[in-house]
Amino acid sequence: RDVSDQIRLPEITTWSRWVADSPSVRRCLGEWQRRLAAGRNLVTEGRDQGTVVFPQAECKFFLTADAEERARRRHAELLRRGQQVTLAEVLRSQQERDRRDADRPLAPMKPAEDAIVIDTTELTLDQVVDLLEKTVRERLAAADGSSTEQFETRR
Repeated sequence: RDVSDQIRLPEITTWSRWVADSPSVRRCLGEWQRRLAAGRNLVTEGRDQGTVVFPQAECKFFLTADAEERARRRHAELLRRGQQVTLAEVLRSQQERDRRDADRPLAPMKPAEDAIVIDTTELTLDQVVDLLEKTVRERLAAADGSSTEQFETRR
C-alpha cells in the first residue's frame, strides 16, 4: 500500500521525532535499509543516508534551499493534499525540525564530507533531477570507463 501521502502529514512529522531519536530504532532501520539495498543500485532519501546508513555510497547529494522557499514548497504541497495550515506554521515547524535534527547527538543532519551540496532555491524539480542524473551518469561512466549513454533512465 502506498502511504506516501500519509507519511508527509504534519502530525506524522511531529511524531516521527520520537522514533528518529531512538538509537535502537535507528540502528534497526539502518540495518534493514542496507539489507534491502545489498547488490542493487538505488536512490534513497533521508537526512542521514550519506553519513550513517550508506557512508560508502558512490554518489551523495545534500540538497538545501532558502528556508522561506522550502516552506513555500511544503506549504503548497500540504494545500494540494487538503491540509489547512499557514505558511508561518510551516516555516516555524520546519525551522524547529531542522534545528532539532542538526543538533541531535545521534545521526545529526549534516552533509557527508564527500557529498555534493546543491542549493535548489532557484531550481525547478526537473532541473534538480536533471542535475543529479547528469552527475550520477558522469561518475558511473568515469568509474568503469564507459559512455554515459549506456545507463538506463527510469522516471
